[in-house]
Amino acid sequence: MWLALAAENVSGKILAIFFPIMAFVAMGFDHVVANMFFLPAAIFAGVPGLGWDDTLVNWLFAGLGNLVGAVVFVATTYWYLYLRGRPEEATAQ
Repeated sequence: MWLALAAENVSGKILAIFFPIMAFVAMGFDHVVANMFFLPAAIFAGVPGLGWDDTLVNWLFAGLGNLVGAVVFVATTYWYLYLRGRPEEATAQ
């Protein structure tokens, strides 16, 4: 997001978001929203050995992993950068 906001034109924004997304996919991380498309599409295409029970388990664990990742990496980083060391009444607003 920060890279896309820093870009001044559309091509720069596209390039800015392309490489982090490509790295995320290349490392094999699951994203629950992406899996909500790919797994039913695979079931409807008739991929052998894949059923709705496998899909629901994947969604559960991918969702939990996304939640932990969001809290650890996104929320904690934002807290550290913007709210750490501020008085308590200033953070409540």
